[in-house]
Amino acid sequence: MRDFQEQNRWRAIFASRTMLSIILLLLLGMGVASFQALEAGWSAEAERAALKERLRELEEKKGALTTELEELRSQEGIEREARQKLNFRKAGEEVVIIKEGNGERISKEQVEAGLFLKLLQWLGIQ
Repeated sequence: MRDFQEQNRWRAIFASRTMLSIILLLLLGMGVASFQALEAGWSAEAERAALKERLRELEEKKGALTTELEELRSQEGIEREARQKLNFRKAGEEVVIIKEGNGERISKEQVEAGLFLKLLQWLGIQ
């Protein structure tokens, strides 16, 4: 009988509102902690994916730069860069620099009129 009373006493303690509230708060706290750990995992996975993408981009850039470096180490690459950036030339060559205009087109009549006016100015008529 004592065992039965002892069991009823424990049952009464666990069935009380206070104990149920404590158990509910513990479960709620464990749920919140689990969700925070899950969010941290999701965040780490997203960061890992972003870093993987960045690594892929950097490897592509490294490949392009390596190719360009190999090209610049050759004699033709050195010569081309010297011509483009420093306006160097070989002996006997002439460098012609073509400047871009402002984009306006000149008609044939304007060219002929311009030539005619220059001829008149040269002759001293105008």
